[in-house]
Amino acid sequence: MIKIIPFLLCIICLTGCSAPKTEFQGFSMDAPYHITGYGLSREQLDQAKEILNHADNRFSAYRDTSTLSILNHNKKLSVQTDDDKALYQIIDKTIPYCDDYFDISIRPVSKLWDFTSDAVVLPNAEKIAENLKYVDFRNILLKEKSVELKNDAEIDLGAVAKGFVCDEIASYLKDEIALIDIGGTVKTVGQSITAGVKSPTLDGLLCSFTLPAGKAVATSGSYERNITVNGKLYHHILNPKTGYPFESELVSVSVICDSAMVADIIATKLFAMGNTGLSEENLEAVFVTRDRKVYLTDGIKDFKMLHKDYTLVKEKGE
Repeated sequence: MIKIIPFLLCIICLTGCSAPKTEFQGFSMDAPYHITGYGLSREQLDQAKEILNHADNRFSAYRDTSTLSILNHNKKLSVQTDDDKALYQIIDKTIPYCDDYFDISIRPVSKLWDFTSDAVVLPNAEKIAENLKYVDFRNILLKEKSVELKNDAEIDLGAVAKGFVCDEIASYLKDEIALIDIGGTVKTVGQSITAGVKSPTLDGLLCSFTLPAGKAVATSGSYERNITVNGKLYHHILNPKTGYPFESELVSVSVICDSAMVADIIATKLFAMGNTGLSEENLEAVFVTRDRKVYLTDGIKDFKMLHKDYTLVKEKGE
C-alpha cells in the first residue's frame, strides 16, 4: 500500500493585513504549492509564478528535457542560460552540506525506487549494490562556469529544490508580506505566522508554534512518502552508503531557520542520524520519536502540544 502525504506542515493562522490579499496555488516539483501575499502587484505575482513554473524545467531529475537531466546525461554542463545559472547555484549551495547522511549524487540509487506506483515492488538488491558505486558527492566538480560529473555520477535535487525555490521567491518578495508553502516547506516574509506539524498517524495536528517573520520551516519524516512490502515500511529517505532507507529512531524532524533550503537539508540529516541532538547555531527543531515522544529546542516560541497520543518529554537543554 502506498501512502503519499503532501503536507507534513500546515499553516494555522496568518494574521490579517490592511492591504488586499492575493493567493494562488498549483503543482510544481512533484508537490502542491500555495502562495499568499498582501498588496502584491501583478508583476510580482507573475514573477513568483514564473519561478515556480521554471522549477521543474531546471531541477527535475524525472523530466528528460530539464537542465538537470541534461547534465546527468551529458555529464557536463556549461553555464550559459538563466536555467544553467540556477542549477549551478543550487548545486553550489548544497555541496557543502553533503556527507554520509545527505548526498545529492544519490540519483543512481533513488531512480531505482518508485514510491508513487500502484505496483509495489522493491528494487533489485544486486542493482542497488551495483549503482552504489556511482554515489559520491565528490564526483561533482564545480568550475567557474561549468559542472562536471565524474565516474557516472548523477544528481537528484528532490530533497532541496522546494526549499531553494521558497528562498528564491522570498528573496524576490523581501519587502512585502507573503507566505510561501511548497509541499509543506514553508517560508514567511514580513509577518509571523502560527504553523503546525501533522501527526505521524495523520489524524490531526501534532503541535503548533510561532514561525517568526523571515524564518522557514521544513519537516522530514518516514511518513511523507513510503511503501509497505510484506508488512515492512520503506520510506524515501535513502542512505547513500546502503541504498536503502535509513533506520531511524525518529519518525519526523522539523527544522526552523533562516533558509528554507537549509531547513530541508538539516531536517533530512537529523532524521538520518536518528537522534535529538542539534549543535548548529541559529536553528530550532522539533523531534518526534517512534515511541511517540516529542523533543524540541528551547528557542521555539509559543509551542503547544495538540495530540493526546504524543508526549512532550522535555525541551532540549533542560
